[in-house]
Amino acid sequence: MNKYLLGLSVLALGLCACSDEWDDHYKVMQQGDGNLWKVISSQSDLSNFAKLLQATNFDRSLSSSQVFTVFAPSNDVFGQTECDSLINEYNAQRSRGIKDDYNTVMQEFVMNHVALFNYSVSSTTNDSIIMMNGKYKVLGANDLSGIQYQQTNQQCSNGVLFKMQQKLSYLPNIYEYVKLDPDLDSVASFLKAYEYYEFSETQSVPGDIVNGKTTYLDSVSYLYNMMFDLARINSEDSSYLVLLPDNEVWKTELEKHQKHFVYGKDVVGRDSLSYLYPRLEILEGVFLSATNNPVRQRDSHLISSFAQMRFTEAKRSMYSYRESDFYYNWTADGLGVNSVWDYLYGGTEQIDCSNGSIYKMSGAMQPLLADLWLNNGRIHQEAESNYTLDSVYTSTTRPVNRVSIPKDNPYYDLISEHSFIEISPTASAQTKSVFSVYNVMSNVEYDIYVVTVPPLASDIYAKHLANNFRVTLMWNNANGVQQKKTYPGTKSTDYFSCDSLYVKADYVCSMTFPTSSVGLEKPEIKIQIDGYTNPTLVRKGTHSTTTRIDKFVFIPKKQKD
Repeated sequence: MNKYLLGLSVLALGLCACSDEWDDHYKVMQQGDGNLWKVISSQSDLSNFAKLLQATNFDRSLSSSQVFTVFAPSNDVFGQTECDSLINEYNAQRSRGIKDDYNTVMQEFVMNHVALFNYSVSSTTNDSIIMMNGKYKVLGANDLSGIQYQQTNQQCSNGVLFKMQQKLSYLPNIYEYVKLDPDLDSVASFLKAYEYYEFSETQSVPGDIVNGKTTYLDSVSYLYNMMFDLARINSEDSSYLVLLPDNEVWKTELEKHQKHFVYGKDVVGRDSLSYLYPRLEILEGVFLSATNNPVRQRDSHLISSFAQMRFTEAKRSMYSYRESDFYYNWTADGLGVNSVWDYLYGGTEQIDCSNGSIYKMSGAMQPLLADLWLNNGRIHQEAESNYTLDSVYTSTTRPVNRVSIPKDNPYYDLISEHSFIEISPTASAQTKSVFSVYNVMSNVEYDIYVVTVPPLASDIYAKHLANNFRVTLMWNNANGVQQKKTYPGTKSTDYFSCDSLYVKADYVCSMTFPTSSVGLEKPEIKIQIDGYTNPTLVRKGTHSTTTRIDKFVFIPKKQKD
């Protein structure tokens, strides 16, 4: 017997074994008496639901060839007053330009009672189905997510009709709930400020070309929010544990962090930046994926979605990073507590949503929650990066040489990202080069270091030669006027030295900058490195005129509340 006939035989045996159940389950596939809209509108006990469908133009969908399953509430549980109220709200949102896909009446009621495709029930049914608003519900033999059926499996020409004993409950997702809770107005206001509709050319139906531009018979746009890059808290396919401050906590935190993001008067968009970053600092650590933070590890370790995203990106690079190198990555050992979960989430109000839970903070935020960016926010500006190197004075300095260290070199693990930069002079001149430093916060005291490298890092057989140099720090004041100061000083005896054998970190100074450069493409803080090796030392064979720099480090000092 060939495989095809064997398959039919096995199928036939299976059908004989459970023919009654299969008949019950699939009898709805037979042609019904009219489409869903015709059947619904003809039943007097569904008149209120039919009125809402017609007012929202969803009757057209139910009259089409598209296949649906409708779970309709009868007039006993969906009265005329509630129906009229929903119609008024639908029209009010339409008048404000809110599209049907984002109209709360459509999302929370109409599409909450309709699913795409044919579904019917039998005595063994236990399926997960997706409603048209994206919400998941459990289709059981006697109920839909706990709401009992009044009537099942009414067949129509384009789907199936159920009558329900109650309206279907609507559980908002995290983003929807934030916009509903008056205690979270401050968070909601911030998130909503970054909403916009994004046109989808691929999903839209093109029409004629008019004046060289395509017109669209049916244009499709999606509501997008740049803050969803932190966490997809609007997605029903995700699950999050979101720790959110109420309005009072938000106000306290905002006052604390606004001083870190003061921008100079010459900065384009300074008001927008001053608005965005202190609020972002509060929220970047509060979104945690339930998948990446399983229950079994929550006492010992929690990592925010922001930190996880940065860590994942870093693992794809050629360099080695630890999760602990990233902001908002908590461990019990690091915090000195028995349970990270209790430390951060203890005493919060839990609010369950369709894609996770919100934990609402009242009273005060744990100090480390939003301060981790500040207190652990070290800046490691790699000297060899094209992003960092600004320029060299070509009259005195050769083009820089970027050196990558092989794994068999003993300095491989001692130098950040296993590479550094060599700055050499033309002839006997002294070198001069300028580097940029990004993402420095305002009104934060930084300890600043320059990390240098010995000649052996590029050649293990090289002579053991030291090198002298000076550092000039340049920054802008509040009016955009550049300021500068040279370290360790301007006397002939003032200079830093690269060691002949060791990677070395020289402390340059402590500095508090009046303006922030966080988020700016154009750097406002620069470091000038001037070679300062005496020619006599070069002739003696103890020093070199080549300066080797690994990186610049800015370490914020711990802030006091």
